[in-house]
Amino acid sequence: MKIDKIVFSTSDGPEYSPFWNLQSLIWSSMGIEPICLLWGDRSKTNLSEKFGKVIEKKFLPNLPEVIQITWSKFDFPKTEPNTTWMIGDIDMLPLQKKYFIDQIKDDSKDWYLHLNAAGISVPRRGKLDAWMSEGPTVYHSQHLKSTETGCDLPGHYHVAKGRLFEDIYNLNVPFREQIERLTKPHYYGSGPHASLPREEAEKNPASYYWCAEENYSSEKLYERVVIQRNITFKGYCYNNHNFGNRIDRSHWNEETKDYTYDARFLGSKVDVHCARPYEKQEAALLRIIEQSGILK
Repeated sequence: MKIDKIVFSTSDGPEYSPFWNLQSLIWSSMGIEPICLLWGDRSKTNLSEKFGKVIEKKFLPNLPEVIQITWSKFDFPKTEPNTTWMIGDIDMLPLQKKYFIDQIKDDSKDWYLHLNAAGISVPRRGKLDAWMSEGPTVYHSQHLKSTETGCDLPGHYHVAKGRLFEDIYNLNVPFREQIERLTKPHYYGSGPHASLPREEAEKNPASYYWCAEENYSSEKLYERVVIQRNITFKGYCYNNHNFGNRIDRSHWNEETKDYTYDARFLGSKVDVHCARPYEKQEAALLRIIEQSGILK
């Protein structure tokens, strides 16, 4: 398998959108075409199309904006059914080519991959395969009436053909209907899992529906992979801890304006989960990118 394109989504605000120019430079240098779905006013941003395409999106009225932004990454791959897509995360930048290119080259183009399959499983359940062995969060809360076990796959690093995205996630309906699937039941998102009243969905939809795309995609993929067994799934894992295979924003130092990491082991790092907003850590991030050698 080879990833053809990676899709990102962002609002027009300064917290996330400035990551695009660097993302597009890195991924295009790896032979993977980046796409950015920009929700909002492009004139408020400095997004460039030098290394990737920017597609402007307009919010649907009377629906939470946050879930339109996050779910659009899962919807967009259907536009090119035979292209192999990866779902990106605008503030997570790669630090090596081997992890995203070499290790998956012998995998079938018809499989569904996840390149951070233990990203939630290990910290939440202490195991690599909790998504498969225990089931996703919403499956447990709605079908097994339990909130003590289960976990989801992260909402990034999903890899599959566009036609698989459309099939698994039932994308052959209008975008409004897709968003309503995630919002009307009131059990997708961090709000329901925190037992917040439904009124909070109106008061603070950004926090209430945060991770709703993660809940929904994990549930629907689980149904096909584990219950129906008609999709071949392969999960890749790496140590998300700052002193493992990631440089993480949790180890950002406001005093030094730098990340805490050992440069001697930079070659083992898969990615950097960036501090925000972009401007405050730009110098440190650019140094890490240069030291990693990913642009060579």
